[in-house]
Amino acid sequence: MATYHHKIAALLPLPRKAADFIQQIETALWQVLSDEPDVTFPNGVTAEERELLEGTSPMSCEIEWHAGDKWTPAGVWLAGDEGDAMSLAQIAQVAIRHFDPSLLWGFEWSCDCSRPRLDAYGGGAAVVGADRILAFYTSDWLALFSDVTRVR
Repeated sequence: MATYHHKIAALLPLPRKAADFIQQIETALWQVLSDEPDVTFPNGVTAEERELLEGTSPMSCEIEWHAGDKWTPAGVWLAGDEGDAMSLAQIAQVAIRHFDPSLLWGFEWSCDCSRPRLDAYGGGAAVVGADRILAFYTSDWLALFSDVTRVR
């Protein structure tokens, strides 16, 4: 049996308190998934944002504050081998709305599999802003060039 993975490693350039905010969202999403009766989202999350988030699965990413160094700016470090890229985009969008609405942020992910499969490898990228998410998968991009992807 094959196991599919989304691998993600990204730095979201928001302040330290955004890491706690994102962790609270992640905890709330696990509560939603477990059908817990009292789900607690962070203070300030609107009804519209809560509805958006409740339709999202947990990211399953490591979430921690990175203080920055001479090579990397400060921000919220998000990484994992089981991450869900679209969940990350939606959660990041809510955090961007709360901490820096003018931010336009992008990240990439890769798709991998424990066994060779035609649909198992690839990846994608997303650009996230306060009011929209633009994302694509490499397989969709390749499909635009059907002559290239046809097996000869």
